[in-house]
Amino acid sequence: MKEMVMAGMEAKEKERADLIAHEAAKQEREQEMKRLKHQTEVQKQKTAELEIERLQLQLRLRQMQRDI
Repeated sequence: MKEMVMAGMEAKEKERADLIAHEAAKQEREQEMKRLKHQTEVQKQKTAELEIERLQLQLRLRQMQRDI
């Protein structure tokens, strides 16, 4: 009887440890997704800024060519 109780307790403890490990892995994945989403947004913003700069330079070039 004592062995059955111990086996049951060990099984519950293993199940609890597995659940904790699963939750920790899930949280790590969620953190990584947040980091990647943030990185993507930063890259989109930088791309937009570079496109604005490119268009401004293109406009200046055309104005300079027109003035010549």
